[in-house]
Amino acid sequence: MSQQKKRYDLCAIGEILIDFVPTGTNEAGYPLLSAYPGGAPLNFLAAALRAGITAAFIGEVGDDAFGRLLLDTALELGIDTKGIGKSNESFTTLAFITLDESGDREFSFARKPGADTRLRLTDERIDIILNSRCLHFGTLSMTDDPALEATIEAIRLARDNDIWISFDPNYRARLWSDPTRAKESIRWGIAHADSVKLGSDELEFAYDEIIKGGETEQAAFALSQGPRIVLVTDGKEGCRVYTKDYFFSIPAMSGLATIDTTGAGDIFGGTVVGQLLREESPLACLNQSIMERIVKRATVAAGLSTERHGGISSILPWEELAKYETEFP
Repeated sequence: MSQQKKRYDLCAIGEILIDFVPTGTNEAGYPLLSAYPGGAPLNFLAAALRAGITAAFIGEVGDDAFGRLLLDTALELGIDTKGIGKSNESFTTLAFITLDESGDREFSFARKPGADTRLRLTDERIDIILNSRCLHFGTLSMTDDPALEATIEAIRLARDNDIWISFDPNYRARLWSDPTRAKESIRWGIAHADSVKLGSDELEFAYDEIIKGGETEQAAFALSQGPRIVLVTDGKEGCRVYTKDYFFSIPAMSGLATIDTTGAGDIFGGTVVGQLLREESPLACLNQSIMERIVKRATVAAGLSTERHGGISSILPWEELAKYETEFP
């Protein structure tokens, strides 16, 4: 990765939306929904920012009340919002979340199309990418054009200019009309990234048809496609970290009063990348001892976030994470 001084440590491209999270039921038994700022890349940036880095976002909201709220939230977080446009074509995308008794969530989307799918690359957005040390993306911006074309071009620009690429698929089955194309998009993302964070179910979904065996074999194949590191999260089973040189696992926190897992994976990934970006040469800091420390803090951040509603709203301050780490094995 180029060591030239950049304006931003981290840039994310993709969806920025409103999460409607159930916080109770009314007299008729229907859920009472509270609105929270969300979108996996925005959650990721918010978590990374707690490490003291600089960040920008590239995305699209509707020219509506929710869009303006999201822009205000991004500014309050300290994110450069010059890359966030306001679409006159579509409303801000909305995600409606249902939670089971353990806090696990399922998504339904008002996105036909949503403003996030109207994303196009402009000269200003290209300038943001070229002035970032790391570009993060997922697959929700690859479901529909023109956002698909913009995402592919953004990754091409990053690769051509020696910019670290971070990828988290955040696969949402209901947003894909063709599961095969979703698999291909996840595989493409892995092959074009330097660091990958994904769920164990997403890894299996991507490679179950071409790699027989279990997670170890699939992670090894993923590494052979180009990434330097693959982090696999597995809910209450914790996470596992794969590189070509080592493997280790970190258990999940125990004794949590989990009520909402929304954004936990994004918070985990953002906390990892935010810590790495504090280093002058992040990808040179992938030795096992450093990564064990980094992943431990990310596991604490993700675990504690599940005791609160929402994604961004559940991110704890850096100092509080350090306090909990001393109690974590």
